[in-house]
Amino acid sequence: MANRRKPLELRIDNRASRMRGPAPTVLRPLGNAPRALAPDELDAWKEIAAGAPDGVLTAADRISVELAACLLAEFRRDRTGFRVSKLTTLQKLLASFGLTPAGRLGLALPLAEVEREVNPFDAFHS
Repeated sequence: MANRRKPLELRIDNRASRMRGPAPTVLRPLGNAPRALAPDELDAWKEIAAGAPDGVLTAADRISVELAACLLAEFRRDRTGFRVSKLTTLQKLLASFGLTPAGRLGLALPLAEVEREVNPFDAFHS
């Protein structure tokens, strides 16, 4: 028989317990896009920044977001000529920002921010 999948809360707890220490905290926001971006790259920057879960992108991520924006704009300009290695890099960057389903599962969100399905029978437990 197949193993049952662990609830999301337990998977998050397991990941957190394996961490070697607390992650450094960057409080500065992502900020505005770099001035050197072309118009289509600027659109990609804005789309990435708007699509990422709240609190994920910070000032420490500016270079990675710039790289992802440039790759995304290049992909949209020429999908057929876009190299697989660049696509792989773009996918990894987007996942690290929580912009893919698997990427969102890998984010270490506090349990209070994890949406839970309401179980009407929970009221009967004391």
